[in-house]
Amino acid sequence: MSAQAWALVGVALGAVLGGGAQIVANLVQDKAARKKRQKEVWHAAYSALMSSVMDVITATEHLRSDFHSGLKVTTEHQQRMLGAQQRLMVADADVRLVAPRDTAEAARAVVLHLGASMNNLSDRAKDEATHVDQIEAFVALAKRDLDVDK
Repeated sequence: MSAQAWALVGVALGAVLGGGAQIVANLVQDKAARKKRQKEVWHAAYSALMSSVMDVITATEHLRSDFHSGLKVTTEHQQRMLGAQQRLMVADADVRLVAPRDTAEAARAVVLHLGASMNNLSDRAKDEATHVDQIEAFVALAKRDLDVDK
């Protein structure tokens, strides 16, 4: 083969290799962007859940305080609880839509326990211990999903 033919083969091979490298680079970049977006979605859902969990716990404590003081439960406390419950249901649904199965199940355990806790205003110590354990289990999985150091 002549020198010109070899030069042409070299140019063609370089173009193919350059194009292939660009395709691989684009795939890697797209995968990283998708992973980043997934983490952003998880973070938003997990943060909303934790915020609503804290709202429900606070509202439950206000109702417990009224209950143990022998006071009539105020409309304000009832409305606060209703709003907190609604936010919790929405946040739970969001987590179940986007989270890995084990994280969604841990979140669901927290939500179900809070629901039972709202109906039992008398046993605070037992509720608090279970809240802490379940919330910590959820947070550990959420941190794993988000690649957050413990």
